[in-house]
Amino acid sequence: MAEGPSPDHRGEYELREAVLAGKRAALVGFRDARSIDDAVLRNVQESLDAEEPRLELGLERHRF
Repeated sequence: MAEGPSPDHRGEYELREAVLAGKRAALVGFRDARSIDDAVLRNVQESLDAEEPRLELGLERHRF
């Protein structure tokens, strides 16, 4: 019976999730500083949005 991901995989997932959050925060900072425009912000956010389901899928695959 699958009980959930191992602690190692859970830790890796949480780390990757934190990296995505950091990327999002940096991206908004670049936009706020006018280093990038809204179109670039949306484009990169879409890429980051696509990464999240892959993280969750990877976590689901590592059940013990």
